[in-house]
Amino acid sequence: MRARFIVVLSTLLLMGAGSVPGPAQEKNPRLKALEQARYTLVEGVIRAVRAVPGTVIKAEAEVEKKKGGGFKVVYQVFLMNEGKIFLVEVNGNTGKVEEKRELRRRREEGREEEEGERGEREEKGEREE
Repeated sequence: MRARFIVVLSTLLLMGAGSVPGPAQEKNPRLKALEQARYTLVEGVIRAVRAVPGTVIKAEAEVEKKKGGGFKVVYQVFLMNEGKIFLVEVNGNTGKVEEKRELRRRREEGREEEEGERGEREEKGEREE
């Protein structure tokens, strides 16, 4: 959690949030979108935990472009519940949960890769003998 916080702070500094307010900061529309969000990341996490009870693994704010122009703030919250990992997306402007889904693919792909590596190791072991 601490490393993620440092990364977020360094990203904000690169975006201009850590500098003295001026013309460069006023021109950054993504930063303006973050400032104009009605709900904070903490409130987004609380709403995500209400939607899917569990342990918060990671939470981050993303500024996405809208189709019609402009930007919207989306909070992505990763939760663990009963050994399963869920991603909950909360809109930073409305506070509504936009999406809840279970993340499975990576775990399954990882298992397939592990099984493939085991098979390769066994084949190499047989060839060396």
